[in-house]
Amino acid sequence: MSESSIAVAQDLQRAWFVLLLALACPLVTPSPVAGNPPFVTISVPVTGSVFLESGALYFGGSAHDATDGYLADEDLIWSSDRDGIFGTGASVTFAALTTGLHVIRLTGVNSASQSAAASVTIELLHPDLAPAPTVRIVTPFDGISWPAVFPLDLIARAAVVSGVRPSLASACSGFRRTPSGSGRG
Repeated sequence: MSESSIAVAQDLQRAWFVLLLALACPLVTPSPVAGNPPFVTISVPVTGSVFLESGALYFGGSAHDATDGYLADEDLIWSSDRDGIFGTGASVTFAALTTGLHVIRLTGVNSASQSAAASVTIELLHPDLAPAPTVRIVTPFDGISWPAVFPLDLIARAAVVSGVRPSLASACSGFRRTPSGSGRG
């Protein structure tokens, strides 16, 4: 994977992080009770996410309680069941998780030393083992006949693993059958 592809994938992950964090924050309305542990939530990533191990991953979450309000960054600890602690704070960027399934845990500790945690399960794939994109032709619709004398535009969509740029979809969407039967990409 080229450096420009990795940069684009990282930009896409950042955009998703910001979008998901913005969407999740207004929806989370816990009712903390004084004397109880903090309420902890992970906004990004979501359980079931799959990433390539070659890129940086973005983690976002929060914790708050009735006494402390939102906990400070130093009171939020990110860890993996495979690789241990990998950061602190409401958001963390980390690129050194090992390949495989991970249970990612965000633990919040309040001023009374009470702790609580939230967790999600993610998978990191080695780039060589990542599944190929699934490409589907969107237009023309299946079963349509098209006279060979008219140009035919094909539009395709590709589904890919998170963090992988859908360059195959871009290449397919520019194909056009000309009257001579050749195509251009």
